[in-house]
Formats: sequence, C-alpha cells, structure tokens
Amino acid sequence: MKRDDSDLKKEIGELRGKIRELEETLEAIHSGEVDAIIVSKGDTRKVYTIEGVDHPYRALVENIREGALTLSRSGMILYTNTRFAEMVQLPPEKVFGTSLIDYICAEHRTEIREALRHILKTVARIHVRIRQGAGSLPALISMSPLSSDEETKISVIITDRKDDEDRIRLQARMLDAVGDAVIAVDTSHRILFWNEAATRMFGWKPEEVLGLNEAEVVVPVLSEKDVRRRSAQLDRGESWSGEYQVHHRDGHKFYVHRIDSPLFDADGNIIANISASHDISEQKQADERLVASLHEKEVMLREIHHRVKNNLQLMSGLLDMNRMRTADESTQGMLTDMMLKIQTMAQIHERLYESKHLGKIDLTGQIRDQVAGLSEIFSHTGHMIHCKINPAEIFLPVDQALPCALAVNEILSNAYKHAFRGREHGTVEITAVRVNSHIRIMVCDDGIGLPAHFDISEINSLGFKLIRTLVQHQLHGSLTWKSRNGTRICFEFPVEQ
Repeated sequence: MKRDDSDLKKEIGELRGKIRELEETLEAIHSGEVDAIIVSKGDTRKVYTIEGVDHPYRALVENIREGALTLSRSGMILYTNTRFAEMVQLPPEKVFGTSLIDYICAEHRTEIREALRHILKTVARIHVRIRQGAGSLPALISMSPLSSDEETKISVIITDRKDDEDRIRLQARMLDAVGDAVIAVDTSHRILFWNEAATRMFGWKPEEVLGLNEAEVVVPVLSEKDVRRRSAQLDRGESWSGEYQVHHRDGHKFYVHRIDSPLFDADGNIIANISASHDISEQKQADERLVASLHEKEVMLREIHHRVKNNLQLMSGLLDMNRMRTADESTQGMLTDMMLKIQTMAQIHERLYESKHLGKIDLTGQIRDQVAGLSEIFSHTGHMIHCKINPAEIFLPVDQALPCALAVNEILSNAYKHAFRGREHGTVEITAVRVNSHIRIMVCDDGIGLPAHFDISEINSLGFKLIRTLVQHQLHGSLTWKSRNGTRICFEFPVEQ
C-alpha cells in the first residue's frame, strides 16, 4: 500500500525536529552547558555524564564549601557539585534528573515552589531543612536566574547551617545553668533550644517543643503594635525587652520580663533569636497592691482637703455676715482682712482637691481666683480698679503655695485699700515668672505711691509683718520695693525640688 503524501510530510517534519534537538544538544555539550544526558526508556532512566569537555565553571564549584546546582525552570537538577551530593548522602549520578523539591523537608516545600515561580522577578534566599538520610540538615538556599529568558536555567547555592545551629545550641547550653528561661528559635520562630529553667517556668519538656513554633507553646499576650515594634527591632539587629503575659502548659497566665537578642552568622546575617525570660508575677502583684494603696491614700487625702475647704468657706461666710452687720469701719476692715486670708486658704485646698497633680498648685490660677475675690469685696469702694495678670505656668508644692498666696493676698489688699485714695480709676499688674530655680512675683500699681523714706523692714503694721514673715521665714526668699509713679513690690524665693 502506498503511503499518503501527508503522512510522509509529517514524518519528515518529526525527523527534522529530532535533528534540531540533537544539534542543540551537541552545541550545549561543546559550550559546556550540559554535564550529563538523561535517557529514559519505559520505567528506567540512565544518566550519562559528559567527560572531556572544558568546564571552568565546574572546576570552580567543585572546590567551594557550599552545594551548587543548576536547575531547569521546573526545578529539575541539571548539574550538581560533589558537595551537594554529600549533603544529601547520594552519589552525584543519583542526583541528576531529580527535582530540588525531593530534597526539601515538607514544611519548606511551598516556599521553594513559590521562589521558582517568581525567580525572574526576585532573587530568593530561604532558610530550610534538607533531607539527609533519615534526618535533616539546616541550610540556606540562594537562587538566581542565569538570564532574563523564560527558559533560563537557575543557579542555586546551598549553604550548610549545621555548624550555626550547633553553635546556637552550645551558646544556649552555656545559659542552661542560669535561673532565667532561655529559648533559641530560628528565623521561622521554630524552637531550637529550650533550657531547664524554661521547663520549670512553662511546664513543657524540651523534647515536646523542639521544632514547634514558639508562639504556639508560650502563647504571648502582646498587642499588634508591640509585635510590630519587637519584630522591627530584631530585624534591624537590635535587642528588644518588655513585659507581657504568657501561658503555662496547664493554662494559667503569668507575667514575664523578656530580653530578645538576634544571633548573626559570620556574614552578618540573622540566623536565630535567643531570649531570656524571668517570672515577674510576684513583682506585678506587689506593684498592683502598691498602686491600690496609693490610690486609697490619694482618695483619702482629697477628701481631707475637700472637708477643710468646706470648713474654711463656712468660717469665711460667717465672717462676711458679721462684716455686713457692723457699721464700724475699723471692725469691718479687720473682718475683711480675716475673711480674705481664710478665703485664700480655702482656695488652696479647693485647688488641691481638684488638681490632677496631687500636692501641686497652679499658681497663676490661684492668683486669678484671689483677684476675683478681692474685686468683688472692694467693688463697693467706688474705685474702678483694673487688674492685669501676666500668666506663666507655675506649679508649687502646697507648703510653698500657701505662704506665697497669702503674701500675694496681703500685697493686693494693701493696693486695693490704699493705693488709689482720691482717684476713681487705677491699674494693678501682677507678674509671676520662673527664673532658673527661683520664682519671682511682682505686684505693681499706678497709685499714689508709698510715703517718703518708706522702709518695709521697719513698718510694724500687722499686714507688712505678715508679708515679711511669709516671704523671708517661710519661703526663705527676699523682698524688695520701689515707689515711683506708683508702687512695685517684688519677692523672690527658691523652688523646692
């Protein structure tokens, strides 16, 4: 039977394709790109290595410490050096034609497949464990394409990390005698070492946790923000420390203080993290009791100030009632002075009760309250007195705030009562500033001024005696005055630290 022309043409085309494949193979053999030819027949496969070809690349990679492979895009091994064959404990001819995936432990195979899929976009560096007989070996796999072509071959370097892992275990064992729980994990957070103190603290034995993800064992209670901060610091090669809750094997939670430190290889790459933790549950409980006790005392102290303020306001109200009932100006003046002093002390206690800074008084706010009280009391005198306050944020402890406020009260009272006699209008200016470690307070008025040859240190009136006592003896400060176009009285004192 004569063969159809179309069948002959098809057969000729197939023969020409095989000839082209043979020509390409011969060219690859001559160029050194091929180290072996794999021939499959049925279920059997034979590997024929190529000898006698000039291979500078092969001579180089046979003399390095790392395993070296050339892969197809699918991951088939086209070339292996002797070192990789030793890593997987096979003769080189048994490695040719197999897949790299065959030598990767199951938990890392997905990472390798993803790296092969995206090899044209990014070079891969992956920490894995490779199969070695009945066991496994820690390794770093570095993969890069030999060209940008879709059919490019892939160069692979496999670095044995067993020495690094052994060094981690050795360094961790050196810490086994200390009381802190020492845990070493690889870059995938899998536990490499777990010392005796960790067993006592968390309840797990080393053989139960080695190889597990640390977070699954100790279950740290950390916010997402803290987790990101911790990871960022460790990725930068910095140590991290913090306090947080963890879980015991039996389920109960407790607090630990932990320090994490990255471990580097000879090339400066992070290969593990070593942590040391100690139980701070007792310290936390003691701190909580202390905070509760301080809160209780703070509440009690605020209540005391509140009651003192109320009692002082009651006394001030009684004095005010008596002041309004009497027609004697001398008696009225005396009751007014007493009432103003009591009001000042009541304002101090009110500010202590309301203050967020327990034991500290806002001096500027206190002066504003005093000016408001004085203006109300002396409003009936017929003088239109404008009071200007130059504020500065100053906080004083109560044992300084009270004598300071009383001194300001006496100076302002004198100004309101005496500075503007015979005048309808007047201005009082109060300035409070902090100069280094001292507080300076100035009260100025544009009134009639002080008498000629006035000396505050020799005046025996009750008001000026009180001012001297408050400033010089209680505040340990100095007092100056000046009378020109009005009166200026200034006192300055050191701030208690």
